Amino acid sequence: MNIYPTISSLLGIERPLVQFGKTLGVKQEGFAGFAYETTRYSFFSDEVDYAAFHDWVFESGKCIDNSTQEETDIEACRPGFHMLYKDIEASSFMLENNLIPSMAK
Repeated sequence: MNIYPTISSLLGIERPLVQFGKTLGVKQEGFAGFAYETTRYSFFSDEVDYAAFHDWVFESGKCIDNSTQEETDIEACRPGFHMLYKDIEASSFMLENNLIPSMAK
């Protein structure tokens, strides 16, 4: 999800673009979410990591505090999960319904 924003930023494209993810060339909070490379909706961030379970139910996953490397209250991972969930679902909807050509106009 970060490839397109990064390339458009490097090319100096400044017009409004419909894109998911963030450019990797700007210092920002570390966050990497996964849709396909590992269990869907898992993510790594600066503060906490979330390991989703295969049923894709938020409460079934594990939330790890990066300062202690111990499991912590699942609610600490909810904001990152919701952000990733919305991005993955919107991206999937656009792809499944072939909406990208209509957005590029």
